[in-house]
Amino acid sequence: MKRSKEQPGLDQLIEEITVDAYGDHEMLWAFRQALEDVMRFPCDAEVIGEPVSLLEICYDGNERRGLTFLCCGKDDMKYSVTAADVALPQDSPGYMHLACYRKWLGIDPFPKPQKPVSRSSTRQGKKDKIPVQATSPAELVILSTKQLSARCRLLIDGSQVTFRSGYSMELIPGRIITIGG
Repeated sequence: MKRSKEQPGLDQLIEEITVDAYGDHEMLWAFRQALEDVMRFPCDAEVIGEPVSLLEICYDGNERRGLTFLCCGKDDMKYSVTAADVALPQDSPGYMHLACYRKWLGIDPFPKPQKPVSRSSTRQGKKDKIPVQATSPAELVILSTKQLSARCRLLIDGSQVTFRSGYSMELIPGRIITIGG
């Protein structure tokens, strides 16, 4: 099935999921419930190209944060990731519902698979090439945040960058921001 043929199906499924929801808060709860109904936890997935096991889907009522998954990585550490950054296998029960959620967010419902980052290349001090100049605006999605930094993915090509600041940043994972210009 081609992606262009799936778009009308996504619109219809989004309508089915959100039919009784009014406002973003209720729609997020509707997406959470729909995903919980079709997915069986734990299940296999990927986050930025790394295999994880999804343990549960969460929504804490924060509309800016949106839906998250509690995951367990290869290191058996549990952590929370934004649902928009989770990639499910195409044959998994929640694949189309997660695509609907992404489309509702206004991002690509069927993202390209991510290539895992080689730890050896980062240890050797190789820097990522950024395909945007500081004078041109660029859209990116926030993947994770710490008090003084944020890891982001450029929407133009999927490459990842880290922003560091001398002051505390109030950025929310899953949010799309524009920089530069």
